[in-house]
Amino acid sequence: MRSSYLRLLWQLTWAEFKLLDQSTVTGFFWTLLQPALMFVVLYALFTRLLGHGVDNYPAYLVTGLVGWRFFEKSTSYALNSLKRKASLLRNFRFPRELIVLSAFGSVLIAHAAELVVLLGFLAAIGIRPGAGWLLLPLPVLLNILLALGVSMVLAMLVLVYEDMERIWSILMTAAFFLTPVFYPASMLTESQRGLLALNPMVHVLDAFRWSLLATPVSSIGAVVVLAGAAVLSAASFFLFRRNALRWMDRIISP
Repeated sequence: MRSSYLRLLWQLTWAEFKLLDQSTVTGFFWTLLQPALMFVVLYALFTRLLGHGVDNYPAYLVTGLVGWRFFEKSTSYALNSLKRKASLLRNFRFPRELIVLSAFGSVLIAHAAELVVLLGFLAAIGIRPGAGWLLLPLPVLLNILLALGVSMVLAMLVLVYEDMERIWSILMTAAFFLTPVFYPASMLTESQRGLLALNPMVHVLDAFRWSLLATPVSSIGAVVVLAGAAVLSAASFFLFRRNALRWMDRIISP
């Protein structure tokens, strides 16, 4: 990517970041406040029911929430990025994928802030920093590759299927309960855990918890998801550059 496009990508990303939650009273702090409120609600509801089989349930819950929220928010925000920037696309010529990447990148910046707060919270509740903390970039990279590949696919699909935003919202709601964000997979039967292993976000969250909480992780599952996410990201970029221009008239026509 040419240096001029890299500068443009950064400018677009920073502009998108400043727009995140700007309509709320708390502004950017809502980025941190929202997962905190979700944590309080889920902890109050499920700590007695689900917390007994987990060492340090608050740490387990908040780590899962931070990892899940990045995937959910980045894909949902990137999905409609081309429609949000229709006027810009109509008046200027530049690689269209920069719009999707900038939306994704703005959520990534917010995620970085959440990770800093997460580390501070874990230390405050008694989780001692270990060598695994130095490996946190690995699960973060795994999450980024998976979310980016899905984001590029969604950005294409929404150009063809206008209901994609509603469909994805429903799928994300269902996926939240099918991913061990607030409950341990150990409470499920072996056959249920086998089905759950087909969900790539299970392995992403396991990798997060392995890094920060030293919990067990399926190295095979993590490697498979990493390879699949890398292939998905590369393939989605190729397909986007090849097909997006054919569908772009749906959103940039006056």
